[in-house]
Amino acid sequence: MKAGFMVLFLIGCVSTVRGQEMDVRATLDSLQRVYLIQTDVRERGFTADKLSEFHFRNANYDSCRFYAMETLRLGRMIGHDTLIGHGFRSLSIIDRREGAFDASLADSDSAAIYYRAAGHLMGELVILSNLGYQLSSAGRCGEAIEALALADSLMAKNNTNLMNRVKSRNTYCATLGDCGQYDLIPRLAKEFLDEVREEKWYRLEASLYNRLIIAYRNLGELDSALVYVNRMSPVLKYTQSKALNSSFYTNAASVYHDLGDLDRAAELLNLGIASARKQGLEDSENFKEMNLGIIESERGNFTESVQLIEDALPYFEKRADAGKLMEAYAALSRSYAGLDRYQEAYEFASRSYVIQDSLQERRQAERVEEMAAKLEANRAWREYTLAQMELDREKRAARTRQRLTLGGFGTLMIASLGGTLIVRARRKRKHLEYAKRQAELRYNLLRAQMNPHFIFNSLNAIQSFFSSRKFAQGNEYLGAFSQLVRRVLEQTGQKRISLAEELETLELYLRLEQQRLGTGLQFAFRLTEEVEPDLVRVPPLILQPFVENAIWHGIAPSKRPGKIDICVDYDEDLDALVCLIEDDGLGMSGGPPQQEGHRSRGVEITRERLGDKGRVNIRNRKDIDLAQTGVRTELVIPLWE
Repeated sequence: MKAGFMVLFLIGCVSTVRGQEMDVRATLDSLQRVYLIQTDVRERGFTADKLSEFHFRNANYDSCRFYAMETLRLGRMIGHDTLIGHGFRSLSIIDRREGAFDASLADSDSAAIYYRAAGHLMGELVILSNLGYQLSSAGRCGEAIEALALADSLMAKNNTNLMNRVKSRNTYCATLGDCGQYDLIPRLAKEFLDEVREEKWYRLEASLYNRLIIAYRNLGELDSALVYVNRMSPVLKYTQSKALNSSFYTNAASVYHDLGDLDRAAELLNLGIASARKQGLEDSENFKEMNLGIIESERGNFTESVQLIEDALPYFEKRADAGKLMEAYAALSRSYAGLDRYQEAYEFASRSYVIQDSLQERRQAERVEEMAAKLEANRAWREYTLAQMELDREKRAARTRQRLTLGGFGTLMIASLGGTLIVRARRKRKHLEYAKRQAELRYNLLRAQMNPHFIFNSLNAIQSFFSSRKFAQGNEYLGAFSQLVRRVLEQTGQKRISLAEELETLELYLRLEQQRLGTGLQFAFRLTEEVEPDLVRVPPLILQPFVENAIWHGIAPSKRPGKIDICVDYDEDLDALVCLIEDDGLGMSGGPPQQEGHRSRGVEITRERLGDKGRVNIRNRKDIDLAQTGVRTELVIPLWE
């Protein structure tokens, strides 16, 4: 939740099971109670955003729109760009759901502008990906590719975690394929393949293979396409994805068809039809029957071809799929001619030519209209958004002036009524402010978990780079170090941050240690599908102290390459995140006694920060498996504060 004490993991769709219905109602009631009693405008805005998301997941679209508008209103009231971006984002989703495509695009564009103004990188990336999908669906390929290319470059520039980068790259490649720009796909799809295979992300691996098959086939490089057909086939059994399974049979059959192996192509399509019927995928079944009918026509099996195509034809005529209808009519013409039924052959040939001429004229008109619409729409909506931002700033300035005027008048009245009350109030306020400041200092000291030795060693490393005249490495290290310090200072002032931000900071810290130690330090992050890093919020720097202990007390003293694995899962029973940090260093018995004492104080501080429902459990990995070395740290981070 954006609000610190809100529910972070929301139930998806309302189940018909009574117990689950009660859980959904309880969650909604809890959110609405917090929303109604919340006095802080910022927290109330974030609660409204979560209510909007909750109602959308449960198909309550009117309520979703109401809370999206509330998020937008409250964000504008206090000039909070991130909240305003959330409001526009939710409205874009609702507008798209209701078929208001232009309004959805405008809302997405506005959300991207406000996220950029707020420096909210993940919000901007999500919006750019959604924009790419929407524009591609509307046939506005140039704009779609531009949005996804920007998202891809931003992820690379800001060292976004690997899973998000691969997902974004997969969407980018899919859009390039939909828009017929196949030449870029091989380089983009192959960049992360080795890492994806190593992480065993089977669905992403199969999806990237699929992009490569389509690209190489359309580029005419059929031998390369066949390589990835053979690689994709054994991976499919691990994905459990109906869409990928269906796509494989179609694309693999197309490759064999282009290679001239019509028997193998027909065999694959028959397998695909059987699979689609078993899974109840009517669209996929019709599509494969049509393709099989076209292949049977080429194989000379004219009777089977006519039967297959005419069975699937009503489906494509209902969809008005001009491209597929043109192929089907041409195949029917060929089959009827082979059966000596020349009247039907002539009729279907005529239909095919009419569609072909119509498609050519339509493509030319669409290109002209797209260019004009793009220029006009971009100009109009950007002018509108910038004007709205200026209006928001002016309203905030007017409210500030009004508050100052009223505050001054009220102060004069209070002063005239009694100086004694003012003095007492001031004394009490100063006392409370002092106590609050002391509490904040103590709290911030608890958060300052980064070991001073790391800072001193980093400065020494920078000095060493420059004294060795390794200016490029020194500048790179100094830039990364300053970025890490800035992030730590920014996050120390926040009660909770998103899990994505926490992992980005941790990755930056690890890369610095990796470069400084030069011992082949490796690390990997693994998040299960149930964890949504942009939505889940955790205390800042909650994982870093344990990763630091793993390096300083486990890996660095061993004088050999080491590895750290960080895995994050969601426990529905506890409503909490379960984070595992494992290293292959010396273990807890490998460090001096004073280091263990430092580790214990860090553990106690973290337990206080996690509260009663949190848990920290540290043990040697050899206690679990004698063949293992190093330490296993388990943190349970409750999603309620």
